[in-house]
Amino acid sequence: MTDTAGFSLILRHQCLRSTLFDVAEHFPLSLISRTSTVRCKPLWRPTVVAVGLAAAAMLAGSAFATTASRVRTALLGLAAAKLLLFWGCVWRDDRFIWVVADTGVAFGLVGLLHALRSRQPGSLPIVAGVALSIAAGLVQASGIDLHPHFNHNDLYHVVQAVAIVAYYRGVRALTDRQ
Repeated sequence: MTDTAGFSLILRHQCLRSTLFDVAEHFPLSLISRTSTVRCKPLWRPTVVAVGLAAAAMLAGSAFATTASRVRTALLGLAAAKLLLFWGCVWRDDRFIWVVADTGVAFGLVGLLHALRSRQPGSLPIVAGVALSIAAGLVQASGIDLHPHFNHNDLYHVVQAVAIVAYYRGVRALTDRQ
């Protein structure tokens, strides 16, 4: 029996995250200019907070899938502490760098937990999803534009979509370690 409720939530957040960041970053000027960098302030902070929650939930779900007893409890405490620290940081300074740092820590821990359990069904696709998400972030940061109508943000979304498929395949096979 698989326990995918927590990861199902994460996959929804992963899918919505890119859309929300695009809207919060560029709306309404994206309707006029594709290169606008003006943020829609009312949407930005709630989006940043939601991404922090998704990163903590992804870590908590991985703790349930890969660990048990005291180790699990410690990881759940770490996920909660990381979330509170992140929220404290972005409350004062909501720059995107904090999102990168927070999700980077979450991806590192999730990747490590599943790499250590690589023989467990579902773990290898999740490790692949983490690697693809990191690659997507690097593509976005690179600024590589393949075409005037297909820039680094577009390429990021293509790579991230493949990562979401990998997460989905892994989550479908996971079970709670009890």
